[in-house]
Amino acid sequence: MAFLILITLTKPSENYGQLKNEIIKINEFKNDCSVANSKLNNYEVWILINFYPDDCEYYYDKKLKRNILLN
Repeated sequence: MAFLILITLTKPSENYGQLKNEIIKINEFKNDCSVANSKLNNYEVWILINFYPDDCEYYYDKKLKRNILLN
């Protein structure tokens, strides 16, 4: 019974909407890695690399301190 009460009192994260928008953006550019470099921020590139490892090759640029996506 206490479990049901806890479930009803739980609220979704305030960042849920932001995360959903980022995932939609990542899915839009995951098939075009060269465009993704200019359209995605560092965090979004990192997510793309980890969730879709076969879609884009990448390397880490030490000077820019950023992952660079390759086709």
